[in-house]
Amino acid sequence: MPTFKINGSDNNTKSVFDNAFFKLQASYLITNNRATGAEVLVEYDEDEIAHLIFDDGIEWIGNIQDVKEIFPIAVGQRSSNSGAEVFPSMLTSSSGNRSSIGANALKIFNRYKADIPKATADFLAEYIDTKLMPNPGLYVVNSSFDIGEIAVPLKTSGKYLLLLHGTISDTKGSFEGLKSNVWKEIVGKYDSVICLEHHTLSMSPMLNALDVLQLLPAGIKLDIISHSRGGLIADVLARCDRRNGIPAYSEEEIKIFVKGKHEGYKELCEEINTAAELKGIEVNNIVRVACPASGTILLSKRIDHFLNGILNLIGLAFGSKANVYYKCVQ
Repeated sequence: MPTFKINGSDNNTKSVFDNAFFKLQASYLITNNRATGAEVLVEYDEDEIAHLIFDDGIEWIGNIQDVKEIFPIAVGQRSSNSGAEVFPSMLTSSSGNRSSIGANALKIFNRYKADIPKATADFLAEYIDTKLMPNPGLYVVNSSFDIGEIAVPLKTSGKYLLLLHGTISDTKGSFEGLKSNVWKEIVGKYDSVICLEHHTLSMSPMLNALDVLQLLPAGIKLDIISHSRGGLIADVLARCDRRNGIPAYSEEEIKIFVKGKHEGYKELCEEINTAAELKGIEVNNIVRVACPASGTILLSKRIDHFLNGILNLIGLAFGSKANVYYKCVQ
């Protein structure tokens, strides 16, 4: 069984995250002072999950074997007594200077066992989406930026503004900053402002766009404001404008999906083409903010790397680790 040594003690306060996927094996309080902390030999299984918490509040969660990959200078020294690798209490920049800006003290080290096969990327993505967005769908946004059910059916010939939010967010999270007198003027220019509350980790932008098409009445005229990943949905909807005179996805484009062995995308493209022809929507203006228009590989192979970044960005952005987004991603 692999081992390493830490300078610290058992963490009796159990400062850990709570979810249905991981069982705590051990928690350690790390100290920088060798005089006050004992040298503890840690035995671990290679499939365990490590949860590192630093003095500045930054966290990292991932496979314990990845500690060497993510923090290449973290493990490397060996104890002269046991030969076990020593996990330092301070991570530094590549210069190795503890006083540098890159220095960061490790505060807590937790070890977990994952509940397999629950803790798979697809399952976790769906779990997070469902927790954050239990009721996806099309909603109306009023002049006070209250979001509610669409009480009055959307008009076939109406003019509407559609809001499309970003990853691990919702309409309020992405757009409530617009709430002002200007927002009231914006609302006044349309029959109504609508928004798509949608899943962003377990569904592709193309699937989100198909949902929009299926929910909208035929002949509707849209302007769109999108944030981040929402811009990719807007791009698909722009392809579906009836005035284009061509299918949203051509045969040549569909062949690219087939050649790339993207399972299910041939059928998805055909569904979008059918829905676009049936609905005949018009997309007049699009405002895209911070859209990854060239795509992103963030979720391609390692959802844990992506979620670590999101976890810490949410903690910094909201200034509190009690908010629902932080707790759900954690």
